[in-house]
Amino acid sequence: MGFLKNKPENKHKWKNILKSRQFRSSMQLLLICITSLFVFIGFTLSLEKLLGFRESLETEASRAAYSFQEVISSTKNSAVFLGTMPSVELILNHENPTVDQLSRMINDLEPFSSLYHYETIALYYEKPQRIYDSNNGIYHYSDYFAPDFVELLHNMNTDDMWLFHKASTSYYGVSRNMDMLTYIRKLPLYETHRKGYISFSLSLETLQKQIAETLSGSPYPAVVSFEGHLIWCSAPDAMTGWDYTKATEENTASLLPGRREYSSVTNSDVQCSFYVTNSQITRMILSDLLPLFLVYLGVLAAAFLLSVFYTLLMLRPVDELMTKIGLTPYTKTASPSPDEYSQLSSALDSISGQLSNINLIMQENKQLIREQLLRGILYDYVDLKQITEEYGANEIIFPYDNYVLILISLPGLEKIETYAGQEQIKLVLRNTAVNAFSILGNCYSLYTENRVIAVILNTDHRTDLQTELLNICTLIKNNLKSSVSLYPLFSIVLCSRSDPRLYQAWHLAQRNFIFTSDDADDFVSFSSQEEYTSAIDLELLTSFTQCIINKDSALLKTLGNTFCERYLPEKTDLEEAKRLTRIALCTIVKNLLELNIDVKENLLTECTGKLTNAQSVHECDGIFFGCMSNLIDDEGKISDESHTYIRKAVHYLETHYSEPLTIPQVADYVGVSAIYLNRVFKLSTGKTLSEYLNYYRTTQSLPMLEAGAKTIHAISEAIGYNDVRSYIRFFKKFYNMTPNEYRKKYCNR
Repeated sequence: MGFLKNKPENKHKWKNILKSRQFRSSMQLLLICITSLFVFIGFTLSLEKLLGFRESLETEASRAAYSFQEVISSTKNSAVFLGTMPSVELILNHENPTVDQLSRMINDLEPFSSLYHYETIALYYEKPQRIYDSNNGIYHYSDYFAPDFVELLHNMNTDDMWLFHKASTSYYGVSRNMDMLTYIRKLPLYETHRKGYISFSLSLETLQKQIAETLSGSPYPAVVSFEGHLIWCSAPDAMTGWDYTKATEENTASLLPGRREYSSVTNSDVQCSFYVTNSQITRMILSDLLPLFLVYLGVLAAAFLLSVFYTLLMLRPVDELMTKIGLTPYTKTASPSPDEYSQLSSALDSISGQLSNINLIMQENKQLIREQLLRGILYDYVDLKQITEEYGANEIIFPYDNYVLILISLPGLEKIETYAGQEQIKLVLRNTAVNAFSILGNCYSLYTENRVIAVILNTDHRTDLQTELLNICTLIKNNLKSSVSLYPLFSIVLCSRSDPRLYQAWHLAQRNFIFTSDDADDFVSFSSQEEYTSAIDLELLTSFTQCIINKDSALLKTLGNTFCERYLPEKTDLEEAKRLTRIALCTIVKNLLELNIDVKENLLTECTGKLTNAQSVHECDGIFFGCMSNLIDDEGKISDESHTYIRKAVHYLETHYSEPLTIPQVADYVGVSAIYLNRVFKLSTGKTLSEYLNYYRTTQSLPMLEAGAKTIHAISEAIGYNDVRSYIRFFKKFYNMTPNEYRKKYCNR
């Protein structure tokens, strides 16, 4: 009785669920997503099937075409070989060859004619007016049984040609109604004056049998042509109905209508084509899509059940709210209201509370947003003169013309045992610096690499700005020294008022850290943006760094001469020579320090001191070369840790070279930044990561090229290239030839 009593309620419940907005929206969304997904999968599978089908047919066509081309090439090579035989050349130059000479020629040709399956080998001598036919003997031009053929030879305007014709009947032979393919070559081979001809005749019937055996396993009609002439067709009706006065395309369009062509053409104009109807392609694709359609129906049924379950869960709080406000639950009412959500206005209070919580969280994360915006300015992603409204919305404002970049480093921070303790000290230093420098203007801070704090100061023009900055740095140093016994180092760059570039200032400040120490007078380094220059070739300075690491004294001398010729000629202004030499020294030492390579203490300070007192450009050159010599004699080298990074990168590249790879992806695997990894990799191997990857990929393609089974496009995909043009470009860069040229060279060899 209880079940009967609840049966009308259950009936209303399921009816209301199916009519509810929750069920309809969730079911429609799932239907759209599932249908889109399966359409995409079906399209992808169909495309993959079509591409695979096309590649297989083109590969088969290529195999057949190259098989026939081997016959063509063999015939040409045979003509060249026989045409250069001494006995043949001897008769070419005699008007009345002796019987012995003719016998010697016949003896030389007989083994060759019996060794290969040629129908006829014929030699035509102009001076003696003699013709040798391997099947019929020796004739004079006047009594030869095929005078039309001789006239054709005399009218030939090229060095060689291919001829399709019927076999001629000799005086003593049986009539042969046989289609022939004959290769004719002018003799001698390497002279302009024509003295004779050599011809090789092949039976088309024999060639057709060979092609039929090669393509016997294909279910699709195939056509093989040579120089636009039909050789063989697997469809008998097309073979008999072929019109030799028309082009191949016209014949296939009329004899094999409504079919797609998949062909391969060799460099000798041998073409093999397969012709497949659209219905065959459709049946092939549908046979693969039928299981996918069944899976689609099963997923739709599962989506229906999932939508019902989801609706039950979503309607439960609606029913509870309706019950609390004294209304009949939605799932139990006999005639539910179409706008059931109109009674849920009370739930907006809780939503408002949640939004308030979200706003609080956004306020807490505002500092992270500000730091990301400042990093865009520092790394030159955003121009200071084109600051967007987003900066103002996050309280980043630059009202003045003067910019100062201050980098603060804590050399002894690693002595703090715990990571939490290190971060706490950095936070204290950061807040102290911002509060101290804020008295000069708007001040913002962010973290950069290597535990360095960057402070961007925007201030109005002050004549004693450098003195005030030094006083603030001294105050911060004394406070930090007394509280945690650490000595901060400051590198300060005054930006240009006309064209401030914080990115240049950042690089200059990093370089100037070399001249700072925890002494009373050297813990702050000042410089201006005008000292930054890009006039020196960075590749040359990188080569100096690698030369020092490899301890290559001979290369160091060569690089030193190059530097002197480019930047320190005799007519160079002395102050400019000092400046360029100082920049080169600082950059090279900075590169070494970034690679964790120890540099002799005070070496750079001594060299810069000598530069200050230098009296000539030649003396600047000597100071520079002396510093380089000291560096190369030092015991510094790339750390074992850096070599470990390089080995891991090489292992990852050689394991995953067939996949789409990016340099950040390799750096993530190694566990270092992409810039650092690329730098140490090039210094150690002489190649960048990209150059090594492309070189390794091309070397892995060599066995596939030599095998000859895959197309160039398939090989490029197999070794990780999405674009075959990239593969061809890099292959030519490393081997001075294209992949096709390499394959032909290997086959000829």
